[in-house]
Amino acid sequence: MNQKDCLISICIAAYNVERYIEDCVKSVLGQTYSNIEILIIDDGSKDNTGIIIDNYIGVDDRIRVIHKENGGLGSVRNISISESKGEYLLMIDGDDYLTPEMVEIMYKAILKNTADICICDYFIDEIKQSCSFHKEKVLLKDEFMPLILTDDIQSVAWNKLIRRECLDNVLFPSTIVQDIAVMHKVFNNANRIVLLSDKLYVYRDSLFINPNNITNGSASRFESSYYRALYFDDRLIYASEQYKSCTSVLTNKVAGFLCAAYLKAVHEKNHYIEREEIKLRLKELLDRRDAGFHLSIKNKVVVFIILYVSLLVPITSSLYMKKRYKI
Repeated sequence: MNQKDCLISICIAAYNVERYIEDCVKSVLGQTYSNIEILIIDDGSKDNTGIIIDNYIGVDDRIRVIHKENGGLGSVRNISISESKGEYLLMIDGDDYLTPEMVEIMYKAILKNTADICICDYFIDEIKQSCSFHKEKVLLKDEFMPLILTDDIQSVAWNKLIRRECLDNVLFPSTIVQDIAVMHKVFNNANRIVLLSDKLYVYRDSLFINPNNITNGSASRFESSYYRALYFDDRLIYASEQYKSCTSVLTNKVAGFLCAAYLKAVHEKNHYIEREEIKLRLKELLDRRDAGFHLSIKNKVVVFIILYVSLLVPITSSLYMKKRYKI
């Protein structure tokens, strides 16, 4: 392999990661594939992250540092796309790190299989757990689109080497869980992908180690479920036209996240306007053709309680929060 044939952009999103950003940058600098550019984008960090990454200016001419006002991970992803120059992009988070051969192995797999996107497996660092979520294989669009729509292929950017053309006309939103909003659109621009069983990325559980990082910010539990519901609803509409086999799974995801958001809002004693919107969305979901028949028994029960048995909502919320969050 002639490494000079292809420039690969590694884009690091950094927000309040002063404890971890050096590990991340060092792992990128230590890649066995050398024809890379490194963009480190500071999303208005309030700690010493900006100072630390500025120390890398001039250390390696492949590094560029960008400072911006805080706008969330979606805005960093968009800058990564617009400011990078590589034929392929790897967009990672500043509190994670890469194994030394990650880029080389993934790029070789793309060349070998004439693929547009390569996805690798990963480790969860804090609990020393590996995530064997798939077997190594090559998939065509009709095979991989149902998997990405239903999130069987995880809708995260950080373990994917993506051909730039797949990111054309893709705009990440400024909300949380932004990858879920657009990843199916990215994959729809691809024709062939390759899945690797190699564990090449080390993911640090952000809620466990760094609750104030760019992924979490000040987002509430409510917002996490609420936006997941909205984005999976977009996928449901898309799937109903082209991938009808996914509609049952997606219907249950939408209903489940809407119910979770509602119960969390009740627990937090806020989001009163959004609660009414959620009830309307649940009614609309049930009114869609055959949608009610796609719902699991569990979802049907919770939807019925939220819509028609208000007296049971507080206790349902309490039971849900105890089971989900041990509170």
